[in-house]
Formats: sequence, structure tokens, C-alpha cells
Amino acid sequence: GGARLARKILQQLGMLQLSEPLKLVLTSARAHRPQGYQASIAAMIVSAGIGCHAGLSECDTQHLVLGALLHDVGEMYLNPEYLDNRRVLSPEEWEHVVWHPCVSQSFLREFATFPAAINDSVLQHHERPDGHGYPFRLARDQIGFLGALLGTADTIAAIIMREKDDVASRVSAALRLLPEEFPTAA
Repeated sequence: GGARLARKILQQLGMLQLSEPLKLVLTSARAHRPQGYQASIAAMIVSAGIGCHAGLSECDTQHLVLGALLHDVGEMYLNPEYLDNRRVLSPEEWEHVVWHPCVSQSFLREFATFPAAINDSVLQHHERPDGHGYPFRLARDQIGFLGALLGTADTIAAIIMREKDDVASRVSAALRLLPEEFPTAA
């Protein structure tokens, strides 16, 4: 069923031919921002599961998984100090962080020929249905379904990467405590 399809989609992604600039930025992320790179890999795995569980087509699930791999490439253009979770950012520094989805989308548009659904999901992965996300503070009806799912996968991946113990309980609690943050099938 769903787990088999998720594995198949993840395996197919391994055969995808990426442009040289994309390969370079992913290789740099793996070398210089290993936690961020690992979080993107976790988001890919979560996205594959979400896509299959939500009943998305294989194509849409592939788009979601690829978006998860690439959603934070814009962070490579940020001062690394801004990504240190232990640091309190000034408003100016936070403003730089807020725009990383735009940088990610611009990078993908410049160096790849992905469908708009992938680029849009990358741009929208920090938008939230209540309008308190970023970079554009979009409301529920302005966020694409793949963008909302990628935001969910990114959040779950962050929870998973935070600690290694009792991951299932932490993910379950997050989904119960903040249901309005996560999209449901139409």
C-alpha cells in the first residue's frame, strides 16, 4: 500500500537528474549545514508518507517530495548565525530569515525547470492557514495544497530532528494541539 508507494517515490527521486547548480547547493548544504540538510531529508521522508496517506497521485507526491528536498536551499544564502536556534534574532536579522522561501523559489526558477506546483510549494512552506506565516502572511484559501502539506512535513521533520526519543508521541501531540495549522483533504 502506501508505505510501498512512498519507498518507490523516494527511490525514484534518487534517479532524478538535477542541474549542476542544484547539485552544488545541495552538496554545499550537506557539507556546511548538515543539520539543515538532514532536516530536508527528514522532510522528504515525511512528505512521501503524507502524500501517500493523503491519497495524492503519484505525480503530486513526487512533487511534494522534491519540494521537501529543495525547500530550504535559500537558507544557503543566509548568515549561518541567523539559523542558530539558540540565538535571539534582531528584527533586521529575522527579516533576512523570513525571505528565504523567496530566495529558494528564485533559485529553482533560475536553475531548474520544475512544474509551478513545486516552486509554489517551496515558496509557501512557511505560510500558515491563520495568516501568521511568512513571507507573505497568506490566508488558508491563498495557500496551495502542496504548499500547506510541505509546511506540515517541514514542521513534523523539525519535531523529529529535535530529539531522537519518543518521536511518535511528539508528532501526535503536535498534530492534536495545533490542528488548524495542518491542512486536511478537501
